[in-house]
Amino acid sequence: MSWINDINDLEMSTKMDSDVDVSDVQGKMKTNGRLQTNETPVEMQTVELIQDGEISKNGSMIKAANSNNHVMELMDKTYTKIGGARGSVQIERKSYTQTDFDGEFAFNKSDEKILPKVKRKLKRACTCSKYDILPFICRIIPMIGTLKNYKWKKDIVGDIVSGISVGVVHIPQSMGFAALAFLPPVYGLYSATWPVLLYCVLGSSRHVSFGTMAVIALMVGVVVKRQRDAFESNYNGTITNLTAYEQEEYDLQVEQVGVDAALSVSFIAGLFQIGFGICQLGFITAYFSDAFISAFVTAASVHILSSQVRFMLGIHTLVYPYSGPLKLIYTYRDVFLNIHVSNTVDVITSVVAMVVLVAIKMGINERFSHKLKVPIPADFIVLVAGLLISHFGKFHTHYNVKVIGEIPLGVPTPRIPPMVGASSYIGDAVVIGIVGYTVAISMAKVYAERYKYTVNDNQEMFAGGVANGVGAILHCFAGTVAPPRCILHEKAGGKTQIAFVVSALILFLVIMVMGPLFYNLQNSLLGAIICVAIAPMFGHVRNLKLLWNIDKIDFLIWLVTFLAGVILDLDYGLYVGVGFSFLTIIIRSQFINSASASNAPNTEIYIDYKTHDVKRPTRVYVYQFNSPLLFTNVQSFKSRLLKETGPPLEIEKISLETTGIEVGETERRKAIVIDCKAIAYADSAGAKCLRKLQSEYRAAGQDFVFANCTKSLQTLIIKQINIDGGVVSDSDFYITVHDAVVDLTY
Repeated sequence: MSWINDINDLEMSTKMDSDVDVSDVQGKMKTNGRLQTNETPVEMQTVELIQDGEISKNGSMIKAANSNNHVMELMDKTYTKIGGARGSVQIERKSYTQTDFDGEFAFNKSDEKILPKVKRKLKRACTCSKYDILPFICRIIPMIGTLKNYKWKKDIVGDIVSGISVGVVHIPQSMGFAALAFLPPVYGLYSATWPVLLYCVLGSSRHVSFGTMAVIALMVGVVVKRQRDAFESNYNGTITNLTAYEQEEYDLQVEQVGVDAALSVSFIAGLFQIGFGICQLGFITAYFSDAFISAFVTAASVHILSSQVRFMLGIHTLVYPYSGPLKLIYTYRDVFLNIHVSNTVDVITSVVAMVVLVAIKMGINERFSHKLKVPIPADFIVLVAGLLISHFGKFHTHYNVKVIGEIPLGVPTPRIPPMVGASSYIGDAVVIGIVGYTVAISMAKVYAERYKYTVNDNQEMFAGGVANGVGAILHCFAGTVAPPRCILHEKAGGKTQIAFVVSALILFLVIMVMGPLFYNLQNSLLGAIICVAIAPMFGHVRNLKLLWNIDKIDFLIWLVTFLAGVILDLDYGLYVGVGFSFLTIIIRSQFINSASASNAPNTEIYIDYKTHDVKRPTRVYVYQFNSPLLFTNVQSFKSRLLKETGPPLEIEKISLETTGIEVGETERRKAIVIDCKAIAYADSAGAKCLRKLQSEYRAAGQDFVFANCTKSLQTLIIKQINIDGGVVSDSDFYITVHDAVVDLTY
């Protein structure tokens, strides 16, 4: 039984070195030596034990010898060892064309047409039995599964503490983010309540905190500002020399236009998210690279910080809230021109608030996080302290400090947002939906991986869409997951989305009872809270050096997106960033690594002769192209192939020194093998290019074959050959490069 101990001693990584002796003119291969691989597992099945350590299975024979090399021999079938010990493997088989291989191993291709396949899948998706109803409901309402498996004694305390912590932090942040969207503070409170409850019921993540988020609020604010400006420019009357009553009426009209725009764009964004979720389009965020997202968030942080400067200095009436290209330049121009008339009380309030917030968050919460069971709610402490000081000091009356004013109590009547002028911001709604989902799914996957559970991409898209779409009917503007609140939820001991239900109830209490208490809350204090809250987003800048060292193109994507977002505006920055990202893909496709490969002596491995110590091919050229073959790079593919192998009409002359014949030169036919292993797919232009090259080489009497083709690529090439009126030969496609070289050599 020593063979069992030998196998058990082997590790999961597999190593073999192979020597190839191509000596059989019939096309047989014999491989001796060691081949290295870490990927091929061995499925241990029932075997028959034979004397002398032999195992017989399905006509194959494995000999296991108790030696230092763990020698195993396999006849008629390739065997891959488990383990790190080096061994010797002998393989003997005939060379295969793709047709021979498919015939011997019974490849069955489905001939079902696309339309019947779609009908069959739709029928299956729409067919439901009584056994499917409950799993379906649990899938679209994950909260049911959470409650079903909830550990009340173990998790409820942590969820309640976390919910209270997140809720008290959400109070100041939601009102501040409403200001970013150019909306009254109460709409921030609404947006921190109903969408949170909806997302908790429908979301598949247990650790992400949905609600108001600075970047999304700012993007909504761009639409609100644009619609308000359009209304003011088209106003029938004149805004000069208005009576106090007329001015109040005008201000209310402008505010209502902004509210309608915010709710409408949020409603449309929610509808798009719901549609994408139902259509299983959650994969679209794959087109947003990490570098692009990082740059966009950083640029948004610059805009958020800049938007609060005028409030923290108390010169909000002197700095116009610009929009469009160069708006930050105009904003800071106004700031510096009017900084000498800053409100001293607002400046002192902002500075003191930021110092206290940084001291608590960084000096206490982060430094002593291992000792604190629950982080100190710095935002809420500063909010309450500042509110009390402002109220009893009568800052609004004595020092002309701007406060948020009256917050109406109660819940407004639900209504579908008006769609007047919605065509002008449909594009903004789509972008808001995609960016919001990208942030949400990124955080959800981080926590799902950390706590060993799964999240459904499309369900997350659907849940966010319902939260934003239905939330807009309930007077909420669009939101998404906020990373700082997720971190707070985790550190406070939160285990499930029950914690966010608790936080929503706290906000509901504020809406119903405590609204008037916030009348004297200073805008400058909210500005300070927002600036400190978004400060961690600037941490992406620290990774730029690392990004430069890893991938300079990603660095350029980051830089272009950031500069476009800051100098032009966020919406322009997004379009420029996405466009530049796709441009880099096109450019990269023109500079694909390709090589003319040679056989490594005594192996079946083919490597670039320019980068390895192997001889240049003289008879059979193996050309490797490491990219999909598309219309964007077919010319590059063709020119590189011709450069490596020579044009079809060129006859290769080789020396005969090694043959024992008198030294001289002779002419031999050249053969081309296209290694398709890295060509994952091709389009019609790529197939046409391959077919044309094959025709030209064969017209010159030279072989041109394909190896390692995927079935889809093989089918595409065969269709192109048939369209051109050609005949598909069994020798057009080989199962491996070595099979092709063996056949073409003899």
